[in-house]
Amino acid sequence: MESAMAATAYLMVFMINLSQVILFMGRCSVDVMSITVFCER
Repeated sequence: MESAMAATAYLMVFMINLSQVILFMGRCSVDVMSITVFCER
């Protein structure tokens, strides 16, 4: 039973970290896009 709890907690932490990474990458890609558009003007 404890191993299932630990696995669930680990999965939750993994999902939270994954969402943070996705948000960070999305923000960076938006920054790169805006910089590219600004430089092309």
